[in-house]
Amino acid sequence: MKNGLSVLSGVWIWWLKRIMFLAHTARCLLGGIARVLILAAILPWPATAEVQYRAALPAATDAKIFWADAPHRVYFDPAAHHRNQLLVFLPGTGGLNVGPPREFSMTAAELGYHVIELAYPNAISATLCWKEVNSDCFENFRWEIIDGRDISPLIAIGRADSIENRLEKLLQWLDVQDPGKGWGDFLAPAGGVAWEKAALAGQSQGGGHAALIAREHKVARVLMFSAPKDYNRQLHKPAPWYRQGQTPVQRFFAFAHTRDKQGCTFSQQLEIFRVMGMASKPVIVDGAAPPFGGAQILLTNYPGRKISSVQAHVAGISNGLRDASGNPLFKPVWTYMLTAGE
Repeated sequence: MKNGLSVLSGVWIWWLKRIMFLAHTARCLLGGIARVLILAAILPWPATAEVQYRAALPAATDAKIFWADAPHRVYFDPAAHHRNQLLVFLPGTGGLNVGPPREFSMTAAELGYHVIELAYPNAISATLCWKEVNSDCFENFRWEIIDGRDISPLIAIGRADSIENRLEKLLQWLDVQDPGKGWGDFLAPAGGVAWEKAALAGQSQGGGHAALIAREHKVARVLMFSAPKDYNRQLHKPAPWYRQGQTPVQRFFAFAHTRDKQGCTFSQQLEIFRVMGMASKPVIVDGAAPPFGGAQILLTNYPGRKISSVQAHVAGISNGLRDASGNPLFKPVWTYMLTAGE
C-alpha cells in the first residue's frame, strides 16, 4: 500500500486539498484584525522610530489572487543608507503578518534594505511528505507554492497565488503607490523579480522556500530561521533537493535552537546543513558577540533550561525576547546574518 495521501483516489485528493484551503481562508476571514486591515490596504502604516511600514492585501495587488489574503507588510527607512537590496521574509506554516511590526524586519530596514513580509498560501505543512516514498515529495510541494506549477498531489496552488506572482505584483503595486522609493528597481526588465538584488529570509516552512528559490536563482543572501527541515522519515535521510545551485553556499546563514524538534530532530537539522554544503562549524551565540567567528550556522540554547520544542522553534525570530536593556535579544545575530561578508 502506498504511503500518505497516495492511498486516496483523485477525487478525494481534490476535495481534501480544497477543504484545507477553505479552512485557511476562513481563518484569515475571521482572524481578529485581519479583516480590519482591508481598510488599510492602500493606507501607509505609522512610523516606528525612523522606519515606515504599511500593509497591503494581496488581492489589492492582483485581482486573480484568491487564497491567503492576509496582508503583506512592507518596511522602509527613509533615513537609512539604502543598499539597493530587497529583503523578502517568508513566514512559517500558518504564519500571518498581523500584530506589532516584526523586529527582525525593522532591523533590516534600519540597515538599508527594502523589506517585504510576504503573505502566501502556508496553511499546509510540508511534513505531509514525512512518510512519502516519493523522494521528490518535498521539492514538488515547495515548487507548487513557489511558482504555481501543478506538480504536487498534496496542494492546489495556481500561478496567481504563487510566491513568485505575489512578490512581482506587490513590487509593481508599490512602485505606483510609493513612487520614488525604488521598489521598481527589484523588477527584472523582462518581467519577474530581479533575484540578484534580493536577499531571502524565512522561518520554518518559509526558510525552506527561501533556500529552494536560492538554489535556482542567484540571490544576495539567504537567512534561514529554524529551517530548512525537509527530512524524509520513510527514507531516513534529508530530501534530495538539498544541493548547491545558483547562489554560492557562502551566502547561506542559518539560526537554529538546540531544543527545536519541529519537523526534524536537532541532529537531523545539522545533517541537513551539511548536505547543503554549509561546512563551517556551528557557533553558539549565547554570551557571544558578532562576528561569531564568521560562522554560517548559528545556534542558541536560550534560556539555558528546558523549554518546549514549539517555543524553541520560534525563538530565533521572536519579538518577545528582550535583553536587559529592552532591545530584541537576537538583534546582534540578525544584524550579523544581514551584513556578514560585506
